[in-house]
Amino acid sequence: MRCLLLALLLSAIAGADTPRFPFEGASSKPLPLGRDTVAWVPSPIGSDFSGCSLALRKFVRCQGDEGVFAFVTDKFRVAWPLVRPQSTARGLKPGDPVLLSVYANSGYGRVSTVKGRRVKVNLVWVNDLETRVAPSDEMIRLSGKPGFGAPVAYRQGRDWRWGQLLHRDGDTAYLLNWMRKPARVKSSDVQVLPVAPFKVGDRVSALAISRFEPAVVTEVLEHGLRYRVKTAHSVGMNAPLNYSQVCTPLPR
Repeated sequence: MRCLLLALLLSAIAGADTPRFPFEGASSKPLPLGRDTVAWVPSPIGSDFSGCSLALRKFVRCQGDEGVFAFVTDKFRVAWPLVRPQSTARGLKPGDPVLLSVYANSGYGRVSTVKGRRVKVNLVWVNDLETRVAPSDEMIRLSGKPGFGAPVAYRQGRDWRWGQLLHRDGDTAYLLNWMRKPARVKSSDVQVLPVAPFKVGDRVSALAISRFEPAVVTEVLEHGLRYRVKTAHSVGMNAPLNYSQVCTPLPR
């Protein structure tokens, strides 16, 4: 009995020092994850959640309304509504948009070919165009609807910013903002970005550094993986934009 009490005490002490993704929504039951299985979670970059990425991380244990996950030797806590169990992306076909696990991070790409469970994906990684082959359970198929990892635009004052959706809880949306930091905003201020390809001449909203601006598509690259655009002020953007950074015109 003494050993059990000591183990519980040590676990509580360790949990108190474990970084926690800020969440104030309704709790949910623990997901049926086995030890050392992996799940998609917002993962801290460094020792805390001042910067985050969406990534597949190893599940360690349950801790109340949260799960404890690990990356190498670092552990952190995430509320269950912000956890997406790893699953196979089914029905993939060339051109489909996906969020792909890449190293300790993730990136938005488009499917090139599919052979069984092996999927070839084109994406831009660290400004370079790359092709990666990965199993279909290491990616999330995007539909243009609300869901974990969906690229979104959210209103901040008079501007529209870019973010990644984690969870909607009634009137509140939890996301990673354009600086990769945890954010909580009104659901009514969030728009999920469509992921269907645009064509040359389409009027869009495009991400210009930190906010979306009106633009026109001038060139479609890699079958809709990237676009070149020109802003409403007739200023062409030098670098092509990933499809996750271009959307139908946003309200003014």
